[in-house]
Amino acid sequence: MAYLIKRSKSGLCKKYLIDCHARLTKVFICFIFFTCSKLSMANELVTIPMDLSTWEYKSNHLECNLFHMETSYGKFYFRAEPSEKISFVADVQYDDNKWNRASLQSQSAPWNNVVATKHYDSQQLSRLEQRFEFQSGIDALLDDVSSGSWVTVSLSGSVPSSLAGITLPTIKTQSALSEFNACRERLPKLSFSQARDLVIPFQFGQKRLDASHIATLGALYSYVSVDPRVTKILIDGHTDNVGSDVSNLVVSRQRAEQVKQVLIRKGVDEQMIEVRGHGARYPITSNDTNEGQARNRRVTIRLVRDDERIVAKLNNEMKQDIQQNKVKVQ
Repeated sequence: MAYLIKRSKSGLCKKYLIDCHARLTKVFICFIFFTCSKLSMANELVTIPMDLSTWEYKSNHLECNLFHMETSYGKFYFRAEPSEKISFVADVQYDDNKWNRASLQSQSAPWNNVVATKHYDSQQLSRLEQRFEFQSGIDALLDDVSSGSWVTVSLSGSVPSSLAGITLPTIKTQSALSEFNACRERLPKLSFSQARDLVIPFQFGQKRLDASHIATLGALYSYVSVDPRVTKILIDGHTDNVGSDVSNLVVSRQRAEQVKQVLIRKGVDEQMIEVRGHGARYPITSNDTNEGQARNRRVTIRLVRDDERIVAKLNNEMKQDIQQNKVKVQ
């Protein structure tokens, strides 16, 4: 403008343009640097430094854990529970970001000549979360960890996040992993929800426990023996309606007593056990079919913990018997 209006201002104009160009160049460089910095932060794949990556074994009588040292990115651990349930938990805490999808993978250590990645499980949630629990392929992942593979959790969400994945080195895990696997072998074969109410079925005319019954009672004992809160074991024998009332009462009691004796031989305190025989009085289904009779021939086992009261449960049939004065309540 100065050049067009007055030639004498052209020198000043040139100086002004050079200064402006320099300023614009600095602004452009800053913009590019800021943009690249933001891009480099987005979808970042983090590997925990090896000197900060240690694994620790912790357990109690009903749970085994293999923890990675807690970092600023969150908590990561393997957890084994009764009934051979095993999982890997990723509780990610980072910049308040949340994700609705995570994948569990392993990758070969960086010094290996061949880079190998394996996928084990994915979690897709309908809401944004920071905690994922993987339950598929965990045994295979542990096998790979024992062979030197590292653990990776890949993350994604509906909104862009600066963190897209975390890799956990496993260079210091062998001792803790051995203790963790040994703990898994000692865990009960049943969880409390499975052990609390068990049903042992009987064939028509069967009076003795068979091998499958003994195996079931062994699994039950594996739980009872490690849970100090179990204070009572209720064993109730039942039959179908075939035969006389007296003979059914005797048979139901005999079957229940056999269950009791097996548990005592395995180590259960006899004072904890209460046995009752009911004969055909309390069927759980109609005896009009062979299938119904088979369901009614049973011994039930109920575990009672220290925070429970033993309450007599009257089913519909017993209530009807009482109303009709067919059963005398003592």
